[in-house]
Amino acid sequence: MFGEDRRIRELKRRLSQAGCDMEVVKNWQRQLERMQKQYPVQCQQFDNARKSLLEVEAYAKNIEALLVRRDAWTPDKKRELFSIQKELKKRKNAYIHEFLVSKEDKDFHLTYETMIKLIDQFDGSGDHAIILQSETENLLAMIKEDLEKEIPDMLALTYFYIVGSDRELVDLPPKERLEKIKKVYEMEFIRPMERQLTIAKDMTAEQLHAWIQEICTE
Repeated sequence: MFGEDRRIRELKRRLSQAGCDMEVVKNWQRQLERMQKQYPVQCQQFDNARKSLLEVEAYAKNIEALLVRRDAWTPDKKRELFSIQKELKKRKNAYIHEFLVSKEDKDFHLTYETMIKLIDQFDGSGDHAIILQSETENLLAMIKEDLEKEIPDMLALTYFYIVGSDRELVDLPPKERLEKIKKVYEMEFIRPMERQLTIAKDMTAEQLHAWIQEICTE
C-alpha cells in the first residue's frame, strides 16, 4: 500500500515540515493510489482496442486482395471470404475506445455492419464485387484515420476516468478530447500538489509528472 511506501512517507514528511496543507496532500495521495491501480487497466484497454483495430484492418485488406484477383470465383475463394467474415464478427466492437473508434461513430459501425452483410449476399459477380470492394475501401480509410490519431497521455486518461466518464467526451472532436483529459489532469491533480511542492521547494510540475509515471508503471 502507498501508506507503507518509503518515497511517499518521505515526501509527506518534507511537505509537513515546510508547512504545506496536509489535507491537500492526503487527498492527492488517495487519488494517486487509485491511479496506480487503474493505470495498467487503462493501458491494457487501449492496447487491446488498438490491437483489434489492426486485426480488422488486416482482414479488410485480405478481402480487398480477394476481390481484385482476376481468377475465377471458386469455392475455395468463397470459403476464404466467409472465414474472414467469421473473424470480423468475432472482433465487432472489440476496437471501441473513445480515443480510437468511438461507440458514437455511426459511419464506422454502419460501414462495418454493411461489409459483413454484403459478404452474406456475395455471389462472385462483378456488381457484387464492386459494391463490397467499395465498402471495404471505405472501412480501410476510416481505420487508417483512427490509427493515426494521437495516443492519449495514459496518466491523464487514467485520472480522467477516475473523476469523469465518456459522456463528457462524446461530443468533442479528437483533438479537443485530448485537451479535455489533459486539462482535467493538470488542473485537478497536478496543480494542487504542485502548489504544495512549490511551498516546499521540492519538485517542479514536470518532475512530479515523471515521478507519478514511475510509481504507476512499477
